[in-house]
Amino acid sequence: MRKKTIGIFLIICFVLFIPGISLLNAGLIGSTTVYNPSTGANDVTSIGNPTLFYTGAIIYILSFVPFLVAWIGALVNLARLKQWGWFVFMLVFNVISLIVYLFAGPETPMRKKTIGIFYIISVVLFIPGISLFIAGLIGSTTVYNPNTGANDVTSLGNPTLFSTGIIIWILSSWLFLVAWIGALINLARLQRWGWFILMFIFNVICLIVYLFAGPETPKVAQYPQYQQPIQNPQNPQPRHHWQD
Repeated sequence: MRKKTIGIFLIICFVLFIPGISLLNAGLIGSTTVYNPSTGANDVTSIGNPTLFYTGAIIYILSFVPFLVAWIGALVNLARLKQWGWFVFMLVFNVISLIVYLFAGPETPMRKKTIGIFYIISVVLFIPGISLFIAGLIGSTTVYNPNTGANDVTSLGNPTLFSTGIIIWILSSWLFLVAWIGALINLARLQRWGWFILMFIFNVICLIVYLFAGPETPKVAQYPQYQQPIQNPQNPQPRHHWQD
């Protein structure tokens, strides 16, 4: 399966996943819950909007179909190329590794510009994500749990803001991981192990430094193919009657 086809299936997956998870969470707004002391969690007794909830659940499940097609196609490609390191990486970290594979697979390295774009988008999503997450917790009611010695949240102040913040926060983390893993792959290909260790430990700070002062992937010079000169066909020799 070509990378372009895998990318199309992955885009269809995200197009279905985002509205699916949004509708699913919107359907939970207004749900009634009862605190369960045995589990320390809230059990949903009635769903706020069953129509939105079940519609979102169906779209959410359907989004996994194009993802599985893209994921299995990438695994088959890597097995054919005998890239077993990539194969294990794809098998374990399926979502993140699939995005990395599309931009920095065995065929081509990920450019710094692409890594920078992913990093900027992750920061742009992270700030509103963490802000909405905190705003959703404001006004929450808690109950002291003597078993853990901490306060358990029994009801959120604003479930809509809280759920939206979590979704945006998770998306920003995925994009950051794509940029980080792409940089690690580039450094491993260049065999810059000092940079690799620094990037692995100090990921956020070192990624910024790498984008502005990191080692560059050398560009392979492309030479025009040699074309053989066109030879004129030889003039046929006159045939004498005695050669018959």
